[in-house]
Amino acid sequence: MKFLSSNQKIIFSGTFAVILIATLFIMPYGDDWSYRTEPHFYDSLSSIPLFPENGGKWRPFDSLWGAFMGIMPWAYPFLNHLFVVGGHFLSAYLLFLTGKRFGFSQRASFISAMLFVISGNTFATFSSIDSLNQSLSLTFGMLAVWFFIKRDKPDYFLYLLFAILSVCWKESGFFFFLIAPLMRFVLRFRKISAIGEARLKEEYLPFLIGFVATLVYFFITFGSHFISNMLNAANKEPWSGSEFYNLKFGLAALLGRIIPVDLPSLLLSPRNYCVAFVSIVFGMPLIALSFIYALKKIFRGDSLMCAIFCIVLVFAVSHASVNAITEMNSYPCIFFASFFFLPVFESFPKRRVLPVFTILFVTACLTSLIHKYSLIVKSNRAAEVIVTNITGQTTNIPDQVFCLLIDNQSLGHDIYQPIAPIAAGSGYIMKRVWNKWGMKIDVVSCQIDGDEKELIKTNIKLKFDNRTAEEEIGRTIEEKLKTYDAVWVIFQNGEVRVAEKERG
Repeated sequence: MKFLSSNQKIIFSGTFAVILIATLFIMPYGDDWSYRTEPHFYDSLSSIPLFPENGGKWRPFDSLWGAFMGIMPWAYPFLNHLFVVGGHFLSAYLLFLTGKRFGFSQRASFISAMLFVISGNTFATFSSIDSLNQSLSLTFGMLAVWFFIKRDKPDYFLYLLFAILSVCWKESGFFFFLIAPLMRFVLRFRKISAIGEARLKEEYLPFLIGFVATLVYFFITFGSHFISNMLNAANKEPWSGSEFYNLKFGLAALLGRIIPVDLPSLLLSPRNYCVAFVSIVFGMPLIALSFIYALKKIFRGDSLMCAIFCIVLVFAVSHASVNAITEMNSYPCIFFASFFFLPVFESFPKRRVLPVFTILFVTACLTSLIHKYSLIVKSNRAAEVIVTNITGQTTNIPDQVFCLLIDNQSLGHDIYQPIAPIAAGSGYIMKRVWNKWGMKIDVVSCQIDGDEKELIKTNIKLKFDNRTAEEEIGRTIEEKLKTYDAVWVIFQNGEVRVAEKERG
């Protein structure tokens, strides 16, 4: 932080300490408990999935992190939180450095970085250990950018090293192979009109290297999966377009999260219209002003604003076109959209209205962060109910568990639904409670109509005619105890029914 002033260091460090301490109290929720970054034990290093398991998705560092945490499970989830929050703040610092490198003032660069830090819709990322890949992919990607633009002559080795680290954390990191040379190109030609006058031959090599690195990545991810399927036709899994969402809806969902609107306050019951009002009315003025300034810069031929706009759009489309429209996946969009603040704060304090808009925006962000934090705390408390009820009904700690979730389809918004089974990670929380990370838990869910009390849907395709839900669940327990040590039936209110195999 040597480029920050004394006051900026205090603000930056103080904010880091507050957010880190707050997140350390958050236990994993939802998919966090079953994700690869939780402690796992592998029979051998060769059993760690370091190569693509399905086309286009390759996150080897998640698996390596899980193996590392298996050596010291007592540090879970606190070490995960430290690295997620650390990555979040390091990315913000790199935003600050990049702003200065492009000629913006110390003040404008710092404020833009801090507004990214506290953006209401980054909470889903820095509060969840599931987002270790999201946070560190952005961090290493921006390190690749920084070492490519830091000096007049780019450092190709560090650029490729950090870009590879980025893509090994999350597959979308391959964009940084191309973002780094794009940012260097923009740095040399801040005005679009200057591009035509330049000798573009000098810029071929950086783009060529980035393009080749991208091709190599796609060959590894898609090529190895394709070759594997060709060699083992019996295990071939044909790709299905059913994974894709409506692109327009997904794009609107992701870009909508760039503004600090607290969607859980509108979508979760009971609805908190006060929080929604503050997040919208207080947050929109600065966002609108920044967008207007960015458009002005674009129309005046500012190649940086054009490049940032394209980067945001590409990240949004890439996530929106697949099963990834959750709040967490808007993280890189929010980061690059924060560059739009730079030209606005460059004029500060010439515009008297800007300080007011900034205070309102900060208020909106803090309100949203506090509200979302309270929802996650409630979720953690709901998980405690599961823990108490399972431990209270268990005589022998099982090795293999079949978990049946009774779900009435009252889905909420993203990760903020404080329903006990989801909060407890479908019972995976018991691994940590019993310090039994190798425990096998197979989870399925079914739905019961609140009026008819009949099992109306299940993804294990159990057939029944006139049996009641209770009879169907009883039959399932009896069937599963033939191969499992225990069966857990978990209801949304936290009630649990535990059945154990008799041990001789």
